[in-house]
Amino acid sequence: MMQVTVRAWGNLRRFMPDGEGSAAVQVPDGATIDDLAVQLDMQHDLWAAAVNGAVVPFTTRLNTGDQVFLFDHLHGG
Repeated sequence: MMQVTVRAWGNLRRFMPDGEGSAAVQVPDGATIDDLAVQLDMQHDLWAAAVNGAVVPFTTRLNTGDQVFLFDHLHGG
């Protein structure tokens, strides 16, 4: 297992532990953004992700200590 710091934006915050926007999350070694999204049950709402400040595809493998930013679709009205 490894630990990453996850920050969720918009409506994705509801999937975070305790409903907070940021949390340290344990993921299996070799986990990808897709795996993290499934673990947090947000795979159907996730629109974009960045790791350590760079936008990345969901197939990107995570590393211990990564800063992961997760974004949903923007809504207007």
